[in-house]
Amino acid sequence: MDMCNKTRQDLQKHQRTTRGPRLSDRLKLVYNLILCHQPLWDIGCDHGYLGLHAYSQQLCPEVHLVDRSRGALKNTRRRIAKWCPDEAGRRLSIWQRDAIRQTLPISRGTVVMAGLGSKTIIQMIMNLFPRQCQGGYG
Repeated sequence: MDMCNKTRQDLQKHQRTTRGPRLSDRLKLVYNLILCHQPLWDIGCDHGYLGLHAYSQQLCPEVHLVDRSRGALKNTRRRIAKWCPDEAGRRLSIWQRDAIRQTLPISRGTVVMAGLGSKTIIQMIMNLFPRQCQGGYG
């Protein structure tokens, strides 16, 4: 068993006693695809549960929660203050950005764009990774 899978299993056992968000079945499927020990970019994070869970379980050394909605991020900030008050701004970042129009300094790790719709996701990918999308889509 590789280290990442062992870490995931250990963390899942530990989850019952840890403060922080519980994931829906859909988000658990996404969570299980996150690269272990790599940065996580949760674009369109909404409530921030996925990123906060990965962070609280120490799956990712840094987590970037990105959403264009000021209201959603305000609630996310409250959750951070409650679940991990000492970490905001260090290895846990909040970005209010419209990823269709604004760039982000993504260089490695896992990028999650869940629940956004295929057209929106394609526009975000083309904006955030223009060199990889030179041929466009059609």
